[in-house]
Amino acid sequence: PPPTMEHLRAMLLDDPAPRSVNLEYLNITDLNVMLPTLSALPLTQLKLNGNHLARLPENLSGLRSLKTLDVAHNLFRNVGALTAALQTLPRLVNLYVTLKDDEVKQLLLDLPDLQALNGRQINREVLAKVAAGRRRGTLGAAAAQSIDVFFMDSSAAAPGAGVDGGGSSNGAASSNGAASSNGAAS
Repeated sequence: PPPTMEHLRAMLLDDPAPRSVNLEYLNITDLNVMLPTLSALPLTQLKLNGNHLARLPENLSGLRSLKTLDVAHNLFRNVGALTAALQTLPRLVNLYVTLKDDEVKQLLLDLPDLQALNGRQINREVLAKVAAGRRRGTLGAAAAQSIDVFFMDSSAAAPGAGVDGGGSSNGAASSNGAASSNGAAS
């Protein structure tokens, strides 16, 4: 078996039914091999940040209890495919992912049950207005603004600060790498 599978099996010897699994920085390129094992666990949190994932399996619905997923600092190029995979997670409410601002907007609109992104609580009221404008074919002013308007802490956010996948910390980093210390705890 691949080294990452051996790592996972070793973790399961210590705790055969973990609620959280940390697979950070293990050079994972494909989650398909581990998905059956992970799906058999009562996971509420899965940390996959800092790997080399370019995509997620199309169907993650076997991770029935997963509420928090950290896939920041991976190699995702297609936000549509990423969002489609994330939509199969029935209980996902907290997500950490590294994306460009325009990709964040798309992801937020396509994941209506998400409550926090990169440790920042999502402002569902603003998002609902933008989604309604999207359905009508007219995006509101909020859609043209910085992504900060989509978050509850937007009044304290620095203008133009992007969401660059804060990992498991509460901060979000801008696209230029500057850290933002105003991430809300989830």
